[in-house]
Amino acid sequence: MAQTLGGKATNANEPVDGSPIKEVTTTSAGTKTGVDVSIVAGDIEIGAIEIKDGTTDERANVVYDGFYSALAITDGRMVFDVDDDGIAKSQIPQDTISLNYGFDTTEDIWSRFKVEIDNDSIPAGQTTQLINGLMYYFDDKTSKWMRWRGDAGSMWTTVIGLYTPTFDSVMDDTLDTVKVSNDTAVNLKVDGSDVTQPVSGAVTVSGTATVSGTVSVSNMIPSVETGLATSALQLPDDHNVTVSNMIPAVETGLATSALQLADGHNVTANAGTNLNTSALSLSANQGKWNGAVSGLTTWKEADGKPRISQQPYLYDIAEENIIGHKGFYKIGYNPIISNVEETIWPYGGKYAFMKGESILEVASSDNTQDIGSILFNRTSTGGSTTTLEDSAVDFTAGANPVAVLDTVILDKSGATPEWGYVTGVTANTLTISGGFSSGGTGDARDYIVLNRTAYTGCQAVYIGYLDSDFVLHNEIVILNGTTAVNTINSDYYRINDMIIIAAGTLEASLGTIQLRDPSSTPVYSQITIGYTRARTAVFTVPYGKVLYVTTWNSSWASPNDSKVQSARVILRCNREPQNNFLTNSIFYPVAETLVTNENVPLELDVPLRFVAGTDITISCISTNAAGTGPATTVIRGWVENS
Repeated sequence: MAQTLGGKATNANEPVDGSPIKEVTTTSAGTKTGVDVSIVAGDIEIGAIEIKDGTTDERANVVYDGFYSALAITDGRMVFDVDDDGIAKSQIPQDTISLNYGFDTTEDIWSRFKVEIDNDSIPAGQTTQLINGLMYYFDDKTSKWMRWRGDAGSMWTTVIGLYTPTFDSVMDDTLDTVKVSNDTAVNLKVDGSDVTQPVSGAVTVSGTATVSGTVSVSNMIPSVETGLATSALQLPDDHNVTVSNMIPAVETGLATSALQLADGHNVTANAGTNLNTSALSLSANQGKWNGAVSGLTTWKEADGKPRISQQPYLYDIAEENIIGHKGFYKIGYNPIISNVEETIWPYGGKYAFMKGESILEVASSDNTQDIGSILFNRTSTGGSTTTLEDSAVDFTAGANPVAVLDTVILDKSGATPEWGYVTGVTANTLTISGGFSSGGTGDARDYIVLNRTAYTGCQAVYIGYLDSDFVLHNEIVILNGTTAVNTINSDYYRINDMIIIAAGTLEASLGTIQLRDPSSTPVYSQITIGYTRARTAVFTVPYGKVLYVTTWNSSWASPNDSKVQSARVILRCNREPQNNFLTNSIFYPVAETLVTNENVPLELDVPLRFVAGTDITISCISTNAAGTGPATTVIRGWVENS
């Protein structure tokens, strides 16, 4: 081997330092010993360096690492990612500048580890690392890696009883206590998943708590104990319920429609409290019992007084002092009853109840005077409780102007039919000083004005009936003599009353008025000639009502027989006595009396009680065929809301 040593020469024969160039040469193989060589030189440039495999002669990559100014031997497959993208499965990521990678089996790529610093989450499928004290755990419910929100990234563990980032990771499922730092930015949220750990102790909720689903509360009042609290039925000790923020403190004064106590939160005035003060005064009618005392006991009242009042209870009902109560009576008359049982009603025979809802008709046996003559049939443009206005007509003009005592009918087949009588007339206004029958107004109503002087007999009747749900309705029908007039409503099922509300100078009917099937029979109600109401001893209790009967009078006479005769009068209903079960067309006797040419009054110490949907009839039968004569009856009591 021959090698020239030395620095750069100026020419071939001149050393750099001026001394002769020494040249060492050898042509033989082997090790040379004893050679003393000194190399004096500046920068020495070494060309490409090859590191080869000793077996295959494959060369490794030797490159400048670009970072530490050092030689690096690299695998060509190694790549490194700086933009958070993935690296193919066939490539091997490198661990450089704190960038760690994990293999994502879902995406089938190497993915850079995410380092999170703003309390957000890292998607599932990536393994987080501990950098700058930020701990992470995998949340099974959200399927995300979540930053640990503890003190300085630590967690509390029961293993050694202190804060540590290394022991007992929260990624296991043990029941260690988790401590959350008092960070105002941290909110604990129930995401809709089941809460698997019980909550014990006191729970304080501020503001309004909205709970969806079912909340089970145990150890309150035992489930077998229901109803209102009593001295014997209390919440267990230390389980009191405190409710605040009912009516806000800033809202004072008397209750209004917009300022009410919530249901079941009545005000209790303790003994000795002076309620009648300048700060808390009771206005008119506010000193009455309101039906409940402290939400514990329900009291029934009579015009603001307990039902034990200074006058008989029935007097208070008659004076309409008791809310939801109304006096009741029902009369019946049959002109001739013999030894065949008949209902006490003027049509005679046994009363037949309707089998289903239907239209009915009204007709009179008189075709000359039982007629209603209509002056106006329009819709009003204004009015009040005592007036009716129509700007499009002149009530004083024409051949038949409206006169005092003419009848004004409002909404004759509507929800609330009513009527009134004219007391004053001007061009566009009718005055009804007594008001309308149901207390309504004359404004925007369909109205009819009947001419009182046109005919002397019955002009219109007012019918009270029930539909098949036993709901009470009313309708006014204007008569046309013997020509039947169909009802507008078609839901007639039970007939409770029919009265004359408009008539001529006779103030009654000239003929027999019947309410009947459109085929003329059966008849369901009848007003006798010269009378003003149907006298039918038949009644059905309306929906939402209860009937109490306190007295019953019955009479029958056989005036044409020289012997003293007797008759039985029987009050029946279609509820069997053991279970009070509705039996439709099967009727049971409730009370019975025997009369002999006399009136028999019965005072019932315990009122008879009939609930909604009950049909009641009163019938009579003579004990002997020779006994024939008229019968009358009347039951009295009250109807109250059920």
